[in-house]
Amino acid sequence: RTSIQPRRTPYANYVLIGVNILVFLLQFGIDPRTGGVAYRPWVNEFMLTPRVSPWWTFVTYAFLHADFWHIFFNLFILYLFGKNVNDKLGHVAYTAFFLCSAAVSGFGHALLQGGPTALPIPVMGASGAVAAVTGAYLVLFPQTLLTIVYWFFFIGTIEVPALYFILL
Repeated sequence: RTSIQPRRTPYANYVLIGVNILVFLLQFGIDPRTGGVAYRPWVNEFMLTPRVSPWWTFVTYAFLHADFWHIFFNLFILYLFGKNVNDKLGHVAYTAFFLCSAAVSGFGHALLQGGPTALPIPVMGASGAVAAVTGAYLVLFPQTLLTIVYWFFFIGTIEVPALYFILL
């Protein structure tokens, strides 16, 4: 947890987390050929594949995740830092910031992805948008502390400046 709590309920942050979870649950199905879990066919239409995908995939890819750990860590960090950023910016501005951050990070992926002869590599996940929310948290709340639970040989808590945790 952080040393400051939002004054208002961060509904926009909760909605973004909920939409990510819902899409994650819908994007997998059983492959009839192998009997294993696989992406449903529609997922490919919403992934961002530079030089191939339509413009809207610069936002939709941020709601797809590769596996449980991918979505877990993205949404844990979004929950931890997004609450206060949502409170500071307001619901509409926070949602716009998240979506624009997803688009900008997708554009960055497309620019850095290789030359004109390189094969386009599809991308999915909210990592770029979550990184932007984390950066906004550092700018808006530079002096906050995070309480971290640890479990080595015994269980305890330690307070760490948010800057150190985010850099780590």
